[in-house]
Amino acid sequence: GAYVEAENWPLRAYGPVLPLAVEGGAIPIATARTLRGQTVTVEGVATMYTDGFYAGSTGTKFYLEDESGGIQAYCPGGKGVVHVQPGDRVRVTGLIDVYRDSIEIIPSTYPDDVEVLAQGGEPPEPTPVTIKQAVGDDAILGRLVAVEGLTTRIEEFNYSYEVDLMDDQGNTLLVYLEKEAGLTAEPLDVGKRYRITGISELYSGQRQVKPRYQTDFVEIFPPELMLTAQAPNSVPPGGTITYALTAWNHTDAPLSDLRIVATPPRQGATLAQVLDGGQQEMDTIVWTMPILAGGGVSVTVRYQVMAEAPEGGQIQDGGAVITAAEWPEPVTTEPLLTFVGSGVPIWAIQGPGEASPYVRQEASTEGVVIGVFPDLGGFWIQETESDEDPATSAGLFILTGEQEPSVQLGDRVQVRGKVREVSGQTLLDVADPADIVVLSSGHDLPPAVELDPPPDEAEAVAYYEPLEGMLVQVSAPALAVGPTSKYGETPLVRQTRGVTRIFRGEPTGLLIFVDDGAAATHYDRSTLPFALQSGDLLADALGPLAYTYGHYKIEPIRQPVVTNTEEALPALDPPGPDEFSIATFNVENLFDASSPHPSDPPMPTTRQYKQDLTKTADAILRMGAPTIVGLQEVENVDILTDLAAEEAIAGFDYQPVLIEGNDSRGIDVAYLVRGDRATLEGAVALPAPEGLTSRPPLLITVTLHLEGGEETVYVLNNHFSSMAGGEKPTEPRRKAQAAWNVKLVEDILARDPEAQVVVLGDLNSFYDSPPLDVLRAAGLRHVYEFVAPERLYSYIFQGESETLDHILVTPGLYERLVRVEALHIDADYPPPLPDDLSARRVSDHDPIIAVFRR
Repeated sequence: GAYVEAENWPLRAYGPVLPLAVEGGAIPIATARTLRGQTVTVEGVATMYTDGFYAGSTGTKFYLEDESGGIQAYCPGGKGVVHVQPGDRVRVTGLIDVYRDSIEIIPSTYPDDVEVLAQGGEPPEPTPVTIKQAVGDDAILGRLVAVEGLTTRIEEFNYSYEVDLMDDQGNTLLVYLEKEAGLTAEPLDVGKRYRITGISELYSGQRQVKPRYQTDFVEIFPPELMLTAQAPNSVPPGGTITYALTAWNHTDAPLSDLRIVATPPRQGATLAQVLDGGQQEMDTIVWTMPILAGGGVSVTVRYQVMAEAPEGGQIQDGGAVITAAEWPEPVTTEPLLTFVGSGVPIWAIQGPGEASPYVRQEASTEGVVIGVFPDLGGFWIQETESDEDPATSAGLFILTGEQEPSVQLGDRVQVRGKVREVSGQTLLDVADPADIVVLSSGHDLPPAVELDPPPDEAEAVAYYEPLEGMLVQVSAPALAVGPTSKYGETPLVRQTRGVTRIFRGEPTGLLIFVDDGAAATHYDRSTLPFALQSGDLLADALGPLAYTYGHYKIEPIRQPVVTNTEEALPALDPPGPDEFSIATFNVENLFDASSPHPSDPPMPTTRQYKQDLTKTADAILRMGAPTIVGLQEVENVDILTDLAAEEAIAGFDYQPVLIEGNDSRGIDVAYLVRGDRATLEGAVALPAPEGLTSRPPLLITVTLHLEGGEETVYVLNNHFSSMAGGEKPTEPRRKAQAAWNVKLVEDILARDPEAQVVVLGDLNSFYDSPPLDVLRAAGLRHVYEFVAPERLYSYIFQGESETLDHILVTPGLYERLVRVEALHIDADYPPPLPDDLSARRVSDHDPIIAVFRR
């Protein structure tokens, strides 16, 4: 705009703003990032390919940058439609918005809004940044960067790996590896330095770098003279062992007068040949070289020995040392151990620690097959003679993938493959079926170890680690403290422990998990070999001890003995004429039978959809037909209309309420309001700023028709962000979502100080967690205060009973509370029977119901 001013006039006079539209033009990306809510066009070179980073089941995303900055292009519905590769020059037109703190441009029409101007160009070089810049400089967000640091943490989650990268000042950056992009942290080691290339991004309040390829990780070596040694880990009797010593000059300058001294094995082998110009001096071999250039240049020298130790023997060298004129301090190697025979014993592969000392090495070994599981992609073997070290295991998982080798229980086999640590489990990855050889058959299985872990979690991990891969059992009946999950896992506790339920915060080390021997997800009970509900008993579980996704578990080689208990589903009385009830209920993926539909769970058939409605209606009836039902994970309002028409609840004239949000899976919060007891006065979705709430809080105003008169209540329904990335890393976002609810409550109370306000939903937070503390600090009272909150639960996660679903109310409304119930119709039960029309396990959450009296 413009203004005019004069000496004898006290105020400036401003003219109108004159907008300028440049048809077909692109603006700098850095400028576009500031124009939230506006439709703009940007042009740049792609730095990330489509269909790599997760963008919902039907969307895709990529990144592009120009000289001014970088940005994410999120293409809803663009999966398989929009195709962009790094180096492509792309023009994108779309809305600038923020999702979970990430600024993105959102095109709406393809291919018009995503135009690939040129293909196959060179991607831009990554911008070198420090870790301090990566965690604090907004200008690099959305750009391809390269950062260096020391790895201090590597952790695996269901859909990702997280790596902490630290600089010399203690600044730490999160490196986020998406499994969706085919990335793994398996080649990385804690304590090593790396240069990592990736997209700089801010997501849910956390700065991070997101690598695109496995080659985005490059190890950085210190500026030192280094010496590494290699030898085969096994050799047949009489075979030749070649020792290779590699000197590395990682300094910038050449090193001179280098001297490498190796000490060959003193027992079990004789020197056969010295190679690469070495000379034998007494009991050592010496190599000298005048100069070794700097910058990572290396040279390798070798010698060979003949194995004389018998089958089953061991040969160990005496290590090696190197010096240089400019590096007089000797650099040494650790002695190398070679086993004489058909391979490396299992106990040696497992090692005494959490990870194998042979990880990423090729190795052969032998053992007796103790479990064959094609659905898990492999089988377990156990050696019949092992070492005396109680810290090492005698069992090992053999990963065969889609191969189906012809091995059976009791076969003695020889296998060769690469030693890997996958999800924390040591295994041998066999790529060629010819590397599995059956030596003999009909062997007895080794004796099984009876499991009885200690209560303390850390002590239980130490108890289980030496048993990983070995044959174990639970012979006497053990009690299920949670149901068989959709992944086929059942949490048990030995009855001698006297424990019938484990609540959050109580010792969990005593849990014993029994799996179903498959990697399938079970959406009903038809595909489960056995299923338990809480309180059932399981005995005679025998199988190898696996370790996946953070838990040790028995993979049964025969059907366990299950003793089921039968209990009628509970039901509550409806509210009286001068009472009203409010419920929160996560109905878990209530989708219809039509597209669009996320990739998980599978789209229901028409019959399955009808069954879901019938089961949900039965649940609402058993909840006592609450006056107001706050629902989470509902796809659309038409489903609610169908649900309200179900015979079991049609007489209550439930009125549906749902306003679509922006969740990537299409799930929303919603309500059913009893039309025979209340009038819905209004509904509004209240999204938080900066994309904080993809499932915005849904506020309804309801007039209650009670015997003693009419009253008004305000209800805020929420579905906070999940803990899928870990409780602590995701907690700040839920605290911010709670704070947004506080603001909404304060706005209501500012208009009506006597207003009766309810905040409810699946808050994905525990009763005593910081997000709940934010709500309490605003004066809201939790309805669990009315009962014993430490014994309540609405969800069971890996055997631990906990509460994620909550109802909080203003103090005046709390004083009228007369009853609180967690109706246990879901959390304690396994996936339902295919034709079960009851409320049993219609969801993985139990509903919470609060009853108030006028």
